[in-house]
Amino acid sequence: MNILVLGVVDYIGSHTALELVKAGHDVIVADNLVTGFRNAVPKAAKFYHGDIRNAEFLDKLFSSEQIDAVIHFAAFSLVGESVTNPLKYYDNNLCGTKVLLESMVKNNVKKIVFSSTAATYGEPENIPILESDRTCPTNPYGETKLAMEKMFKWTAEAHGLRYVSLRYFNACGADESGTIGEAHNPESHLIPLILQVPNGKREAISIYGTDYDTPDGTCIRDYIHVTDLAQAHILAVQYLLTCSNGTFH
Repeated sequence: MNILVLGVVDYIGSHTALELVKAGHDVIVADNLVTGFRNAVPKAAKFYHGDIRNAEFLDKLFSSEQIDAVIHFAAFSLVGESVTNPLKYYDNNLCGTKVLLESMVKNNVKKIVFSSTAATYGEPENIPILESDRTCPTNPYGETKLAMEKMFKWTAEAHGLRYVSLRYFNACGADESGTIGEAHNPESHLIPLILQVPNGKREAISIYGTDYDTPDGTCIRDYIHVTDLAQAHILAVQYLLTCSNGTFH
């Protein structure tokens, strides 16, 4: 398969590209390099430097490569920043996806897997969250991701797009080779922050909350290993390429 990975230099995108390469797929990747690290891109992947808000860039990419499916990670994802600078998130996440979908329709690329988020649910109504639960985001990040999902839905209705949206919490870990892993600037993920303490980069880690329904009153969070998450994206691509109809999130 020829798979295009958008937003590849960041954490989950780079691990997904690596797993695609390991599986023997032809991997084309694109990123504007605003965040993340260029050296996280697998050497076997064909790299394009550009922004998904640039229609000319996308049209050239799609006309140059025979793309079977797209995996879309190209979205800003810091919850706190989205609250203080919501228009940045609407510009990149929503406007970028709009331009992407226009180019996909124009160039007859019909399949996309979207890296969404469980933040689309907001405050959970059930534990564990059910896929069918009400979506009511509590921040602009989750709001833009939910709006992106709806863009896929209505584009599918109008143009025959087939899509999968994956909603998940808290990726963690690193590829077993140790060549890539969690590396954010600024670092916002809990496990790397904890590991900064024994590495001498941070004096202590603070745990907030005393009234949760847990043995010690502190919060419990769910995590998924980044390699398992990368495999989930690949399985979603395989679903789109092998099943004759249907979409899901």
